[in-house]
Amino acid sequence: MFFAKLLLLTISYLLSLLIFQRGLLLKRQVLRQQSNCTDVHANPACWIQHRYNRSIWLVIDALRYDFVAPLSYNATSSHFLGQMPLTSRLIVEQPEHTRLFHFTADAPTTTLQRLKALTTGTLPTFIEAGENFGGTEILEDNLVNQLVNQGKNVTFIGDDTWLSLLPKKFHRFFHAPSFDIKDLHTVDNLVLGKIYDEISRDDWSVLIAHTLGVDHCGHRYGLENFEMTAKLRQMDELVYNLTNLIDDDTILFVMGDHGMTKSGDHGGDSALEMDAALFVFSNKLPDYSNINFDFTDTVNQIDFVPTLSLLLDIPIPFSNLGKLIPSLFSPNQLTQAMRINCMQIIRFVQTYINQEPSFKVYT
Repeated sequence: MFFAKLLLLTISYLLSLLIFQRGLLLKRQVLRQQSNCTDVHANPACWIQHRYNRSIWLVIDALRYDFVAPLSYNATSSHFLGQMPLTSRLIVEQPEHTRLFHFTADAPTTTLQRLKALTTGTLPTFIEAGENFGGTEILEDNLVNQLVNQGKNVTFIGDDTWLSLLPKKFHRFFHAPSFDIKDLHTVDNLVLGKIYDEISRDDWSVLIAHTLGVDHCGHRYGLENFEMTAKLRQMDELVYNLTNLIDDDTILFVMGDHGMTKSGDHGGDSALEMDAALFVFSNKLPDYSNINFDFTDTVNQIDFVPTLSLLLDIPIPFSNLGKLIPSLFSPNQLTQAMRINCMQIIRFVQTYINQEPSFKVYT
């Protein structure tokens, strides 16, 4: 009788684990197909006429939306609110050159999964969260691969996670270790020490920089600490300086890969963990002041992938599921850009259905 109960209990546990694994710990099939210029016939462009020749892409790890947003009149500052005043002033005083979005992350809100989403436009699953401490190469089509395939150079500075995800892809790179959460400054100082020299060079098309101090400060001290104030002020000065250095052919993206809780943690799906910031600056953003168009101030992180692709005229990565950010495209290009984005997603979905065993049609 005892062994029968033990056997039944064991079977019950195994079935429960199977249901849990199939239901919560979802997996997805990785497709190796890559987009290319011949997918869209739009000569002399690749897919669409580019709006910019270059882009600076600054990831401020754990940059939450309310760290950047201008304070409302009745709000009071704290160690983390109102501590990026230079950037906030740009948003208020130069709306023709700036955009600020709630940059919604998908769970898991861990850095490695967010970087995969921000480069491929896909939705990494929970079962991949364990890889955050041992990143593996991105095998799917992605922004960096597409840039390199189109003969463009990419420079990287900062968190060495990028080198494990995209080995041998960068024309020039400067990196530092990322997992010592007590270290608030090494990676950030590397970025600050190299980025201005890199901007003065003319041999890159995209410059990626990834700072970690805000994230590490949150993990070590939480939000309400003078260290957080100092770190946000440091990042604020960096962003402001970059806006003054870029030319008309360059667009600046400043983003958080995720947010953080009040205690400075992240990884789950709470609102504070998912609500990152996306700040965009350009001297020639499209003017929609006289056009009645209902733009949203909330975008998904995967929406960055088709947006940057079409602004620079590189093919949108094959597995992308994001939709472009309309207010960054000129009115005369928006319809064409949206059509290209739509057709790319349809092609991916059709391919995925044909190759995924779980999608079977029974007749």
